[in-house]
Amino acid sequence: MIRHLSRLTYRLTLLLIFLSGLAVLLARLLLPLAELYRGEIEQLAGEALGQPVQVGFMEAHWRGLGPRLILHNVDLVNPQNQRVTLRLSEIQVDIALLDSLRNRAVTTRRITLARPSILIKRRTDGSFAVEGLQGLEGLAAAPQRADAGGLFLLPRRIAVSDGTILWENQAIGAAPMRFTNVNLELFNDHQRHQIHGELSLPGASASRLSLAADIRGDLQQPGGWSGDFYLGGEQLILEQLLRHRIPSGYAVPDGQLGMRLWSRWRDGRMQHLEGELQVQ
Repeated sequence: MIRHLSRLTYRLTLLLIFLSGLAVLLARLLLPLAELYRGEIEQLAGEALGQPVQVGFMEAHWRGLGPRLILHNVDLVNPQNQRVTLRLSEIQVDIALLDSLRNRAVTTRRITLARPSILIKRRTDGSFAVEGLQGLEGLAAAPQRADAGGLFLLPRRIAVSDGTILWENQAIGAAPMRFTNVNLELFNDHQRHQIHGELSLPGASASRLSLAADIRGDLQQPGGWSGDFYLGGEQLILEQLLRHRIPSGYAVPDGQLGMRLWSRWRDGRMQHLEGELQVQ
């Protein structure tokens, strides 16, 4: 009996290896035909991203143990009014081949927004908006309005690679700040959003910021969210940080700043702040 079970297990293992190898071979052969299935892939991407997707053109490559679909000129569309909520130059979709075989449905392993340009705006009422920018050649670049929360409508796990973010805090009337080399991981679970990653201030290669956040609630509603934030950095240029952020008549100090800050927010307002600052 034991010998029979062992033989059966061995045969099933060989069959699984054969089927997996066959699936890999078929997937490799079908990669050049990916453009022919644009409609199906747009539907797959739309299901993964949680809203309709329109793709300009696409290509496919083999990466690791599964295919990677590269979608270019991607528009995320609000299904209620058919307006574009976010426009992205490239999205990379990694397919989990073995999981897809196990689940009998295409399963995404990772979705990466490659080199996105995004405006994140905090309004005067404390709510947030996310907008895609056609270009960040200057602050006059025209945005596409995000009616539906932008990044926080995306799937459970998503990455941002080598992005550019323009941060505008209208609540304090400060001039927008531009961050480059943005690499973030976002985890969305209904009304909970977790973020961690790094970003740079332009023009100072050594100025690097680390960011982590755990946010709960609806970021689009004034006072509708709470959360905990961490912000850390080394060799931050004070002139870059404080430009247009201190009252007129005061000189912008020279030097560099190192910091570690923790803050707690409730109902859209900061309740607690502590940290360490080092000025050189």
